[in-house]
Amino acid sequence: MRVEAAAIAANESRILLRSLGPIVILFVIPVFLMMAMVPMLERLAMGADGIGRGGAAHAVPRMTILFAMFQIGFVGFSFFREHEWKTWDRLRALPISPGVVIVGKLTPLWCLSVIQFVGLHDVMPNPDLPRQ
Repeated sequence: MRVEAAAIAANESRILLRSLGPIVILFVIPVFLMMAMVPMLERLAMGADGIGRGGAAHAVPRMTILFAMFQIGFVGFSFFREHEWKTWDRLRALPISPGVVIVGKLTPLWCLSVIQFVGLHDVMPNPDLPRQ
């Protein structure tokens, strides 16, 4: 990663860490929804023989994907925030390609997505997978 993209990513990370919205939407809400959905999905996951995969096997991947989709909105907000703060013209005037700007804006959200994926799978583990 180029130095410019790393600088943009560091700035985006600071902005994301200052606001609680992304943290709550990506981590707190999915945990509570999964805790509510696991018992419901356990009943639905039972087969005719009474053996099922468990509710967590269905809830965890679904919630992870659902709340990862919210990050698309966060990417859009990061660009609109540049317009709102009147820094978009300065960002565009830098001698860097638009791809570097996009990589710099996406990197912190990609890291949040990985942390969300690992964190949600540790909070509500899949009973079918062996724990090490």
